Amino acid sequence: MNKKNKSTLVLIISVIVLSLVVFGLTISKAKILNNSKLFNSFLSRSERKLKSDVSGTEGQASSDSTLEKITLYAFDPATGTDTFLAERTSPSTSSIWPYVISEELDIRYIRVAATVPAGSNAKTYLYKVNGTSYDTDTFRVVPGANDITVRCVAEDESYSDYKIDIVKNYVDSNKLTDLSISGSDLYDTNGVVTTFDPDVNTYKAFISKDADPEDPTKVDDDIVNIYATPELFGANVNITSTEPLHFGDNTYNIAVKGVDLPENTYTIIVNVTKATNDDAELENIYIGEDEINTYGVEFHSDEFEYFITVPNDACNLVITGVGKDGQTITTSEPEGTCTDSLQKYTITVVSSNQETTNTYVVNVIRNFITDTRLRELTVKNGNDESQSFELTPTFNSNIESYSVTVPYNIDNISIGTTPISSGVAINLTRPEGAPETLIIGENIFNITCTAAGATPTNYTLTINREGPELNKLSGLSINGYSISPNFNPDINNYTATVPYETDRIFVIAENNTEIPLTITGDGNHDLTVGQNTINIDVTPPGGTANRYTIQVTRLDNVEFDDLDIDNGIAVIDEPINVNQMKEKAGASYNPVILDKDKNEKDNADKIVTGDFLRVGGHDYPISLLGDYYKDGLVNLFDINAIYTDYVEGTIPTDDEAKLKAGDYYKDNSINLFDVQSLYEWYLGL
Repeated sequence: MNKKNKSTLVLIISVIVLSLVVFGLTISKAKILNNSKLFNSFLSRSERKLKSDVSGTEGQASSDSTLEKITLYAFDPATGTDTFLAERTSPSTSSIWPYVISEELDIRYIRVAATVPAGSNAKTYLYKVNGTSYDTDTFRVVPGANDITVRCVAEDESYSDYKIDIVKNYVDSNKLTDLSISGSDLYDTNGVVTTFDPDVNTYKAFISKDADPEDPTKVDDDIVNIYATPELFGANVNITSTEPLHFGDNTYNIAVKGVDLPENTYTIIVNVTKATNDDAELENIYIGEDEINTYGVEFHSDEFEYFITVPNDACNLVITGVGKDGQTITTSEPEGTCTDSLQKYTITVVSSNQETTNTYVVNVIRNFITDTRLRELTVKNGNDESQSFELTPTFNSNIESYSVTVPYNIDNISIGTTPISSGVAINLTRPEGAPETLIIGENIFNITCTAAGATPTNYTLTINREGPELNKLSGLSINGYSISPNFNPDINNYTATVPYETDRIFVIAENNTEIPLTITGDGNHDLTVGQNTINIDVTPPGGTANRYTIQVTRLDNVEFDDLDIDNGIAVIDEPINVNQMKEKAGASYNPVILDKDKNEKDNADKIVTGDFLRVGGHDYPISLLGDYYKDGLVNLFDINAIYTDYVEGTIPTDDEAKLKAGDYYKDNSINLFDVQSLYEWYLGL
């Protein structure tokens, strides 16, 4: 997208018509949008026109331009409703109707309704407000005097003007009550995060922007959102910048002018840095000045190894990667020389945030065949090629004998071979009389690699298929809890710990073999506080039983002083530090607070979602209500993330502590009711 025609600056100041009042300003290169136009959608409605519905009469046009009455209403643009204020019957054109609005009344818009006598065909409309013509019957009240003219036009087009003097009392102010910028906290001049103070006029902010793809020295998106709320409704707020948005420091001045008070200017110095990301993928690879697809290879950013064939005399190739702004891209010296049939070039890409590294390999093959060795040899499950098996030793083109061990349930394999030189013929054979499927024990495969005029290379691959484990389980677990150590068919003794709230567990014993084993001891088990021994016996047909034992410890009941345990999660509803968390748990339990990596935290450290409370040898995950980002803070970014995950269906059901951070109603799920309640709770409603 061409960014040259974009606005240099768009500053949006939100309007909230209830308890908050924020004026909206949009500043572009050469245009300041009048505030009143922001309300055009609900002020310029045809039904608000002041007109008579009385049908006309035949005969000579009347010169009657008198009014029967004028009525004033307070108008709420948020709801479109009127509230009666005052009414004057038989108004006079020779006098001015004075009306005063006290400063404690929050009246910001007034609708004027004029009524003609019965039988009159005169038309009425709001002619002028403070000297400005109006095309609606509703106007915004400004502090001080509001001079209103209502015009009544007779049938013969003569007219009469009726005057109203509405005075809005006010307390003059040239200060803001709130000032913020999207994408950044406010900082004081020393670079420390702070909150807005109406008596402090200079702040800093820090944001990041993507660079323009056409000119990396310029920002790609030059929009900055600044929100300002004046203390006095109707005060003039003007936001300007010293120059177009650029990387580095940008100065924004927010000038507030009261009715009589002089202009008061607040300043935000916005430091813009280039945004970084973890993208470490190339956009293309060039061989000299040619794209790699010139060599018959299609480039994909998520494919990291390529093979190209070049003429015999192609030497000293220049291979480069083309990436994105901010990436660090280096190409190593090639492995091998121009006289080798294979040279390997490695391109390393580091993301702009230095956190991700990708390596692309370009293998250069020369078109003569003197090398019949393999470049790669793989063994996979013949029924599921996503399952691979390791060679012993690790494959090396110069080693010609390998072995692979596969479990008893694998009776079919897929052998993959890739030669170093294209054009090499691969012939895979087995000893005469060998069955098609693998037998238990050794299975020999011979791999012969040949090319015209070249010396053949022979590889031997031995596949050892294991026999069945006659009285061993394939898997052992407790539903919802882990056992220690991790299951191994050859390990018979395990331990597990469950909280006091768990008084029953379900033991799962798995048999993935074809042998009809008799298994006892699996299924449901009731638990008492303390140690519980669970024996699982595995018996093959006509064989001897093999016993697996799980020692399950059910923790004693812990009743914390001031702490809510919800489904095994310690839930708190306000940001606190480690010392405060210990007080909630109760000093008598000698609680210890651990971070997500199970390292002990200091007393002054803040509690974040994902920490652990260790009491009596059991670790309770900690969840701070609303702390969805696990940083110990609760703000609108957390609530927005909860809403986004709910809409996109990505609620982290496998992260119970994070789930609880968004589960306001503690029903182990997140929905729009939780999001709404969290939002109201955060605002203190």
